[in-house]
Amino acid sequence: MSERSQGTLDTDASQERMLHLDLPTDVELSALARRRHPASVSIALPTTPVTPDTAVDRLAFRALALEAIAQLEAIGFGRDAVEALGETFDDLTDDDAFWRFQTHAQVVFATPENLITYRLPTTVEPLVAVSDRFHLEPLLRSRTFANTCYVLALAEGKKVRLRQYARLVDHVLRDRLAVRGNQGRASTDVAQVARTATFEAVQSLMVDMDRVMNGRIDETDGRIDEAETAGADSYGVYDEIARRVLLSGGEVLGVRQEDLPEGDAVAAILRYSL
Repeated sequence: MSERSQGTLDTDASQERMLHLDLPTDVELSALARRRHPASVSIALPTTPVTPDTAVDRLAFRALALEAIAQLEAIGFGRDAVEALGETFDDLTDDDAFWRFQTHAQVVFATPENLITYRLPTTVEPLVAVSDRFHLEPLLRSRTFANTCYVLALAEGKKVRLRQYARLVDHVLRDRLAVRGNQGRASTDVAQVARTATFEAVQSLMVDMDRVMNGRIDETDGRIDEAETAGADSYGVYDEIARRVLLSGGEVLGVRQEDLPEGDAVAAILRYSL
């Protein structure tokens, strides 16, 4: 490995003992979104903070890494680059210190020259993606929900008052979103959202971090060309939409399916109607 980087919390020994987290900063996320390499590998897997059980995590990572290598070999990628990636993955698998301190998810971004890892507090689905860009969706959940929060405590005496308050908030939000939809400034149609993201018109995006559509999005008109299976000649369409929104200064929230309208993978509020 010619480069290995982890999140900034690794440099603080006291934080490392407490959290074992590497949360991406805004600068790091933007840099990852801009990176291009024809052999870009993204691997995500759930892990355990229980040290005696991390051997299972290593095996899971090795299997995903082998899948990535197989995808590159299937398209006849250069032997030297594939061997370099294989050696990088072997080194990481054999790194006892690395696997000793894990949390709930591990995300690995690799090219033949670089390796970047993040340990996250949120769970992820196992994933391997090979393309000319990194797959960022696994990182978005950790950026959506911070590790600190404010708590609103309602001291109403009766539960009926709590329900009334919650319904009022829900009513106001639904009305606001419906007005945006009537103005052509909200959409859950993935084809339309891909197009508006390409034209830098998305103000805020919610994306299902666990769902994957393989394919490509045209760089000029945002048209989706869906692929039947994952491969090194395609990438995650939902992830690419999120990447374009990030690079245009929009807000991206990585959410679960239950946070989105039923059946939808994305939901966008637009800066203007198209």
